[in-house]
Amino acid sequence: MATPSIAMIPAGYKTSKVYSQLPINGDGDLTFTRASSATRVNKNGLIEEVASNLPRLDYSDGGCPSLLLEPQSTNLATYSEDFSDSSWIGGTNAGVIANALISPDGTQNADIIIASSDTNSRKQKTITVTPNVEKKVSVWVKSTSGTLDNQFRINFGATLSTLPITSTWNRVSMTVPNTDASSSLTLNIYPTTVGGFVINSEIALWGIQVEEQSNATSYIPTTGATATRLADVASLTTTGFGLTAITETFKDGSANVITTIPTTYNVSEGKIAKIIGE
Repeated sequence: MATPSIAMIPAGYKTSKVYSQLPINGDGDLTFTRASSATRVNKNGLIEEVASNLPRLDYSDGGCPSLLLEPQSTNLATYSEDFSDSSWIGGTNAGVIANALISPDGTQNADIIIASSDTNSRKQKTITVTPNVEKKVSVWVKSTSGTLDNQFRINFGATLSTLPITSTWNRVSMTVPNTDASSSLTLNIYPTTVGGFVINSEIALWGIQVEEQSNATSYIPTTGATATRLADVASLTTTGFGLTAITETFKDGSANVITTIPTTYNVSEGKIAKIIGE
């Protein structure tokens, strides 16, 4: 196998640049832009915010980091970390303990929702959305009792998703299909157990997100209004390299081989494990 002309395995970076290992003179470094802040999972497993135009080396899948490149997306769920806010209406029998637990970002800002009975024990929020567009609802959730029989229910209209939860934080999600023609999305959140509602059943929640995307993207915090993360763009001018192929390998092991080499190569969206240009 010939020595590649360009090799990038995510490791070094600075504002507006991702360093490549080859060539060593820096000609293969990627130019990076993102005109907003964004979040990533750092090497300690915590969600953290990074500044605009700073590349994101993401550790969410464990092991070596990947270069996280995502499209623009908006979190339509306001007060994403505050379920005690008045915009979260709902049942008189649903209580909230604010800032009760350490959240996935390492600070004590996760809320507990308590269902004090099986009647009207929910939290509810109505969100303005685009009709007939697929949406993804995601949130971090965990049991507070340490048992594995708790469930988390979230529904819109007549559609109900019942998702098992554990004693550790997990991000769960549900899909709102593009056949839903409503311009509003009403979310109902229920703590429950396998056998149904139990008095004083409870769950911990943090970081709810509603996106008009088919997949949940990295967390976009909101504090009273919707918030948008702009697109990540990593690019390289290929003039002078004489490349015949660029192979992008993703964190999940899949690959994308580009054989028609553009003058300006834009790296594909996803979790990039390495890029080889030959």
